[in-house]
Amino acid sequence: MQNSPTAHSSDSDISVLKLLWFGWQRLLACMRNQSMPDTQSNLTSQRGLIRTAVILGFANPYAWLDTVVLIGSIGAAKPVSQQASFASGAMTASLVWFVVLALGCQRLTGLFLSAKVWRLLDASVAILMVYLAGMLIADFLVLHPL
Repeated sequence: MQNSPTAHSSDSDISVLKLLWFGWQRLLACMRNQSMPDTQSNLTSQRGLIRTAVILGFANPYAWLDTVVLIGSIGAAKPVSQQASFASGAMTASLVWFVVLALGCQRLTGLFLSAKVWRLLDASVAILMVYLAGMLIADFLVLHPL
């Protein structure tokens, strides 16, 4: 599939469309003043938060790919004498990252009580998605001139 120009082209087309669609959704939410999440939903209950955290943590394919495939294959490529040190370092870095992430979320909670900040975030995401789609199109055009 990697060597097929048609498959690569359709993958790029789908990626561009997904980025543009998501950017459009964020722009619409921003313009309609619907950026701020509903704080009255069941998600704000402690049970809902824990359920969401567990689902995002354990049902996240990217976390599994990073942990098992990426870090596992890098660790397996190390000499046996370095594997324990690599595993310890990877676990320590992960622990530090998630503690810093949790503390950062805690400190930013007050900031994200404002609908204006949510609208700014949605506008920024919309701009980023359109930019990324444009970069994919530009890369495709460089590789496949008209």
